Amino acid sequence: MNGLEKGKLSVGTSFTAGSSFVPIAVPAFKKEFPGINLIFKIDRTESLEEKLLDGKIDVGILSRAPNSSLLLAKPHRKEKIVIFAPVNHPLANRRSVSMQLLAKEQFVIANGSMNRGMIERAFAQKGLPLNIVLEIDVHYGSREAVKTAVASGVGIGQSLLCQVTDEVLAGRLAVLNVPELNLHRTIHITVHKSRETSSLVQAFIEFLEGYKN
Repeated sequence: MNGLEKGKLSVGTSFTAGSSFVPIAVPAFKKEFPGINLIFKIDRTESLEEKLLDGKIDVGILSRAPNSSLLLAKPHRKEKIVIFAPVNHPLANRRSVSMQLLAKEQFVIANGSMNRGMIERAFAQKGLPLNIVLEIDVHYGSREAVKTAVASGVGIGQSLLCQVTDEVLAGRLAVLNVPELNLHRTIHITVHKSRETSSLVQAFIEFLEGYKN
């Protein structure tokens, strides 16, 4: 990456990656390469795919593999899906929680999220109901609304671990240990085939692959 002094790079990230490592990695890249004008956008994975195909962004950090054969994707990291509850919830004090117990609880869910589909399939495979007391439409900020509702005692929720770490450390939420649920989302670094050989694109991808936060 020597000699990379100037240039413009547009990076789009999904809400999942945008609340994970990307907000830390992007400033670190800017610090190492101050001459690069790095534009950072957060959007839904479907919209990011379209932007990659239209050439509106150079790199996409997606929460799943893309559908188009014109896009090249490489799995980057896994983010664990967890069940969380208010710290004073009876299940928060248990060493482990079964899915049978979870089926008796009421969930606060972000409607339309990929996590929801994975959780629903996991419950269905066990022949258990997923009781939803509140659905919140997916948009930027909806995850905060879910966490607020859960912390207020409306129900329990599901999220990526990285998205509730701050609240857990602050003592507002508790992550439940559910051994039967071993679910992850895989983050993919994605580029258009026509941009694969760009030195700036390659430099950014190399940086992400070597970045440890």
